[in-house]
Amino acid sequence: MFETITIGTTIGNGFFAHANRGTQERYKANKKVFKQQSVPKYIKPYQYERIMDVIEKSYGIREKVIIDLMYNYGLRIGEVLGLTFEDIVPSYKEGYYNLIIRDRMSDKPTQRAKGVITPTSKDEYNDAWYREQGNHLGYQTVLIEEEMAELIQEYIDESRDDILLSKSSIKRENLKNIAKADRVSMTPLVNNENQYIFLNHQHYTPITQAGWGYVLRGIFKEAGIHVDIGSKSTNLSHRFRHAFAMNRVKNGMQILELQKELRHASPKSCEAYYNPDDEDKVELLRKNNERYKETYDKDKNK
Repeated sequence: MFETITIGTTIGNGFFAHANRGTQERYKANKKVFKQQSVPKYIKPYQYERIMDVIEKSYGIREKVIIDLMYNYGLRIGEVLGLTFEDIVPSYKEGYYNLIIRDRMSDKPTQRAKGVITPTSKDEYNDAWYREQGNHLGYQTVLIEEEMAELIQEYIDESRDDILLSKSSIKRENLKNIAKADRVSMTPLVNNENQYIFLNHQHYTPITQAGWGYVLRGIFKEAGIHVDIGSKSTNLSHRFRHAFAMNRVKNGMQILELQKELRHASPKSCEAYYNPDDEDKVELLRKNNERYKETYDKDKNK
């Protein structure tokens, strides 16, 4: 593989006018240096900072809230897009709120949650199982800080501004009819009207996963983050949930704790979220070498 052949010679002037003879060689085999490029399955902390910088510069509260719910709280994109006004309720613990993750008949397929039972009729909203919390029951909960809840409320107020809506009767009608969500709880609401939280800016209908994917690709491109267009295995939104899991693993969280954080039915399913890339493997090797060296030095000095 490393055998070479001479393909030419050169003669020129070297230092102090000495003749400088050289040869040109090439490998008999086509020697190439391959640069490994593994498509990342999760967003690194420095990438998240870049994304937030891009959002601060070119986007708005909607994009910040959606990404934070996935990156910092582990929500799937379908769970985010399925959130409604009545799904944000104060926790018994002061300074915190609960996000209620559940399915409704009014949900589109891309607004559905995993790990909960999907009702087949509105009559089931009153069934005992629909009002019970747990895996493969009616709903799950995700605890968020009050600051996050306030940011969501800020987006709701901004996107439902009366002055803004008065300029477009179509947006007002879409908000009233198409963005309307089934009412399934007794949570107090203004005008007793429930709506999906996150809207398409142009039409004021609930934003779709396809629409969000288009926005996210633009954010990734501006942030200089690789987009693997041809593979669903590296779903752009799901990289944030993977980051949520990886960040906790790196901070020492055990698998049973991670199972609860991810709201999975079994610890086994959490293994899919451990996806170290080349950079992680180098870091892990370095840390192992350092630990080995420390152990060796201690033994040596005994």
